Amino acid sequence: MSEILKSIKHSSSSRIMSKIRKNNPGLLALTETGLKSPGNKFWQDGGGYDRNIWTPDAIYAEIEYIHNNPVRKGLAENQGDWEWSSAHICSGKEDGIIKLDLEVLKGL
Repeated sequence: MSEILKSIKHSSSSRIMSKIRKNNPGLLALTETGLKSPGNKFWQDGGGYDRNIWTPDAIYAEIEYIHNNPVRKGLAENQGDWEWSSAHICSGKEDGIIKLDLEVLKGL
């Protein structure tokens, strides 16, 4: 699994960083590591944290955990305030950047 993730992360980060350099070089500051090599990094170190999710309750627990990430990092006061998250839509705000079909979630 780690080799698959490594392959996905390498190819996607190369393409994303190329687009950032070309279209919005100001965003490069967000990827700076403070090291000489590599000076910029799109992904964090590590192979990821994969797990099997077998029940609707487990799915909702993972969604809740992810929705709270911006709050834990101090980027938002409430999970619904972070417009880059599906929590924005789940909190009743329809003007978010992330589009989400809530009917699909209700069917789980």
